[in-house]
Amino acid sequence: MCCEDVYVVVTFVLLSLPGMQCGGSVTYSSTRVCGLKGAPVVLPCRYEYSLIGHYIRGEWYKEKSGRVREHSDSNYPHCSLKIDKLSDDHAGVYHFQFYTAFHQRWIRGGSGIRVSVTGVQCERSVTYSFPHVCGLKGASVVLPCTYKYSGADRYIGGEWYKEKSGRVREHSNSSYFDCSLEIDTLSDKHSGVYHFQFYTTQHLSWITGGSGITLSVTALQVLINPELVKEGERLTLTCNTTCSLSNNSTFIWYKNGQPLTSKRTTRDNKLQLNPVSSEDSGNYSCAVRGHEGLSSTAVFLNVTYSGGASVVLPAVTTIVVILVVLVIVGVVCFWRKRAHMQCEPTEHIYQNVSHPVSVMSTPIYCSCFLNTLLG
Repeated sequence: MCCEDVYVVVTFVLLSLPGMQCGGSVTYSSTRVCGLKGAPVVLPCRYEYSLIGHYIRGEWYKEKSGRVREHSDSNYPHCSLKIDKLSDDHAGVYHFQFYTAFHQRWIRGGSGIRVSVTGVQCERSVTYSFPHVCGLKGASVVLPCTYKYSGADRYIGGEWYKEKSGRVREHSNSSYFDCSLEIDTLSDKHSGVYHFQFYTTQHLSWITGGSGITLSVTALQVLINPELVKEGERLTLTCNTTCSLSNNSTFIWYKNGQPLTSKRTTRDNKLQLNPVSSEDSGNYSCAVRGHEGLSSTAVFLNVTYSGGASVVLPAVTTIVVILVVLVIVGVVCFWRKRAHMQCEPTEHIYQNVSHPVSVMSTPIYCSCFLNTLLG
């Protein structure tokens, strides 16, 4: 009996054993692949065959074109095909096939993989609603982002990263399409350029979205123009920011810590005082509605008279004068009462030859009061 006959007999006996399989299979994890012109693409493939026999030959071929590339068995069970620098000629349907010593007919995998080539990022993209986002220091902010990939593809992983800093946060596929990033309690260190990126089974390199989102962080600051103002003039206070907050931001003004309810003209982030009066003097601050606890530092407004004197100084002077007068009056009354108690009127009897005379000595009383007052 020759060797080939022995091999056939042994094979027949092994196939008769329970659980022993024959033949093989080819599977594709995706049946459609979209590639960017000029970029590489991978056609995912896996093949298997029974332990009986050995691998003889395998190849990739393209419908209506023939063989594309031969395949070795060095990376079993993987049979993925990588195409470099896609062009329009690469579009079409691809198949992998192989045969073994036991199964000497081609073993193929279903309908193959259809490759589409495009000049734009096909069916895999990252989109940012705004290229620039301005956030208020201490508040939270959302960097809006959406991503997509083809239905035949499968998401593997994604992340947000910041230029010059690295990864910020990993991303799961729990909310497909939405890849927005929320940052709480903003500080200056959060300023920078952020990117979202992800990859799939069909595209094993990072898929990113253009130039990313630039995040700027700002605090609020009250600016007074002009800085020196007189009664009757026009004054503008600005709630200044270093970047533009969202268009629906509403600014609130405070005077001496209390919301400003007077009928003053407010427009956007400005407060108009026209004409300004002495009653407008005080400490002014501003905030954004919804974030009242993040108000600006208060700035003092001092309104002067038309002649140049401050309306605050005369008021202070008047108060001081009144206090001094009150103190003087109090001291005088105190000593006068004391003098009245100590300096009782005295009776002097003047006698002459004919009649004695009794006289109240008022001058002596006054003298006593003055002596007591003056010490």
